[in-house]
Formats: sequence, structure tokens, C-alpha cells
Amino acid sequence: MATLVIVESPAKARKIAGYLGGGYVVRASLGHVRDLPSTKADIPERYRAEPWATLGVNPETFSPIYVVPASKRATVKELQGLAAKADRILFASDMDREGEAISYHLSRLLKVDDPVRMVFTEITKDALQKALQSTRPLDLRLVAAQEARRVIDRLVGYRVSPLLWTSVGGKLSAGRVQSAALMLLAQREMARMRFRPATFWVIRADGLTRPKFTAIVTHVRSQDHPAGLPIAKASDYTQDGELKEGAQVLEMTDEQAQALSTYLDGKDAAVTRVEVSETRSRPAPPFITSTLQQAGGG
Repeated sequence: MATLVIVESPAKARKIAGYLGGGYVVRASLGHVRDLPSTKADIPERYRAEPWATLGVNPETFSPIYVVPASKRATVKELQGLAAKADRILFASDMDREGEAISYHLSRLLKVDDPVRMVFTEITKDALQKALQSTRPLDLRLVAAQEARRVIDRLVGYRVSPLLWTSVGGKLSAGRVQSAALMLLAQREMARMRFRPATFWVIRADGLTRPKFTAIVTHVRSQDHPAGLPIAKASDYTQDGELKEGAQVLEMTDEQAQALSTYLDGKDAAVTRVEVSETRSRPAPPFITSTLQQAGGG
């Protein structure tokens, strides 16, 4: 026996074996071969007394406990037997971080000190031959990324999921994605609950001109503010309905607004200054598939 090639799925293994021919034995790991313990019975005896044992991760050091699930023991035993007879072992799991982690754990179980990765993006004879000629070492950065993802899932999911079962019901789960999304939703909902409405007034005057002209009252003069004081508008308030710090504006009451409107009704107005400013507008970019779907509400 010459070379043992380990992939993830049996269907892929059969197809690759047909291309590689003699001198190669191709077997499938059926996905992950080691994982965090899923039941109390899976926890190794030396860890069972630890208060964090059911998590499978030490929350102080973030060190995980890896075990071979019962469903994978026969597969691992077969691969160990084949590895013992092989002259060379190639780990050909997928190129992503999950595949890299699978190759890492296989190398530990098969006692391969310097694992060699065979990677490819398509199953063709040319691609496989190229992969055989351009093998590489294990990428421990991808392995670490997968382990970090798995540890976070366990630390968060095992703690939050039971709360969802008791408070919401159903077979709900939480993890690194769901928990972060739930936190954002909760923060938004709490901000909504803290919101306090603030009343402000906008007074408009329709000028009897051609074409029709609508003016908006922005300032009001008084004895205390002869230069005029700006009338409060929406942007002057916080989401809690309070005036922003430092805002020097006039907060009109209903009575004041009505009185000002009555006072202005029928009064003559004069244009004292005209300011001209230049604006530029660009046509909307042409539609692509995603923007066309958004415009159509799809």
C-alpha cells in the first residue's frame, strides 16, 4: 500500500479514487472525527469533577476538551488501521477552516507529526494531479480560527439556549451569531422603550405670490432676544425627548404657536435678502441585479 488519501464524504472518495487509480487508497472521514463532548458520558473521567466539565471548555483558559464521538469510533479505527500500513498520508479535506480542522484532528488521531495537505477546488484528473504536485503543510491559523468559533459557540450557546427554552419555548438555540443578533435587537428595543416624545411646532406661511411661495418661520424676536431666537426643531432633541445640551432655541407651547400663527396671519412680508447656492445632482447608477431586486421590493 502506498498512499492513503482522506477526504470528507464517501461520494467524493469514490470519485477521487477513480481518477487516482492504483497506488492510492481513498477513504472518507465523514466530516469531523473529534469534537467537544455532547453528553456527560462523553466527558473523560479526569475532567468530570471540574465545575465546567459539562461545557467541554475551561472558561478560564478557553482550553477545549476533544473527544471522538461514539458515531465516529468505527471510522477512526478503520483509518488508523489504514494509516499504519500506508507509506504516505495525504489529508484532502475541504479548503475552509472546518476542513483544515478536520485534517488537524485526523493527524493527531493517526499520530502524523507533519501532516501534508492536498487541496483542490474541483474533482478532475488534471486538478487532482496538480494538487498532488503542490501539497502544503497544515495551516494552523485556520485550525485556530475553527477552534475559536467552536469554543465561542459552546460558551455562549450552552448558557443562553436554556434561557430561550424556558422563556420563549420551543427548540431554540443560541450561538455566536444568534446571540449577537439578539443583543442588537434587545439594544434597539430598549432604546425604543427609552424614547420620549417631544412636542415642537413648525409654522409655515403661504405667500400670495405667483408662483406660490411657502415660507417657514425659523426665528422669533422678543425683548429678551432682539436678534431672534431659533424655533426648536426635531434635530434639537435627543431620543429621550430632551433638548440637546447647549441648544439655544425657543420651545414654543401650543398656546404660543397658535398666538404666533394668528399674529402672522394676513401680515405683509418683505424679502430682505436672497442667498443663492449651487447644488449638483448626479443620475442614479444603472441597475444591477441586486439593486433591481431592492427597487422591486424582492
